[in-house]
Amino acid sequence: MRDGLIARNVATLVKAPRAQAKPVEVLAPDQVRTLLAAIAGDRLEALITVAVGLGLRQGECFALQWSDVDFEARVLHVRHALVRVGGKILLDTPKTRKAARTVSLPAMALTALAAHRQQQEMERSFAGQRWEAAIVEHEGKPVEVDLVFRTTTGTPLESRNVTKRFQRILAECGLPRHRFHDLRHSAATLLLVQGVHPRAIQQILGWDQGAMLERYTHLVDEIRRDAAEKMDAILKPVGVSVGVKRQRPATRGPLNN
Repeated sequence: MRDGLIARNVATLVKAPRAQAKPVEVLAPDQVRTLLAAIAGDRLEALITVAVGLGLRQGECFALQWSDVDFEARVLHVRHALVRVGGKILLDTPKTRKAARTVSLPAMALTALAAHRQQQEMERSFAGQRWEAAIVEHEGKPVEVDLVFRTTTGTPLESRNVTKRFQRILAECGLPRHRFHDLRHSAATLLLVQGVHPRAIQQILGWDQGAMLERYTHLVDEIRRDAAEKMDAILKPVGVSVGVKRQRPATRGPLNN
């Protein structure tokens, strides 16, 4: 069509298949507590805590730099995602416009990150000359980044290695197999069941409203029912009976003398 060789693009007549949303698999609150207890002192403690406490994507976790963590203001800035394409490590922009966000740090995540920073300095000192700068490609140029999460020699983390370790941790503490990305879904679920407003959850996880409603319809419906029950609990003492017509007391006429 650009060259003027055909009058129309017949591909536009094809009906594209509808994308089928994968079922959401999450860890229950007691399972999350078990997991957090199991990773105490582990190299992945801060990574997993941030993933399940803030709902970050794995690539967003891998791309975090220490300049993104404001310990004083207790906030974390999600500015990039780390992706591997054709053997290259790219520091990419977030997945969507709303994915670039600033989130408040829960105390558990703040503590885990502070401890992780100390541990990283110890690893850097122990590695000595074996410590490598974290070099990634950004806008077509190699740049050095001060990554929050690295290997013991300073290089960016490998997704498959993190996944293997994560699966091993789950098995060791008797939890069912889960994808690392399920930590993000677990974060959303935990926030929903605690009654956090959906709009706040969208901002924390960097979602648009449609994506959230599509993935968590069952939970949203449950929350709506819970809201209706709470409204009944508030209004019930007033004595309102829906569908029942209340009869007015008969008015008495003037007395006959």
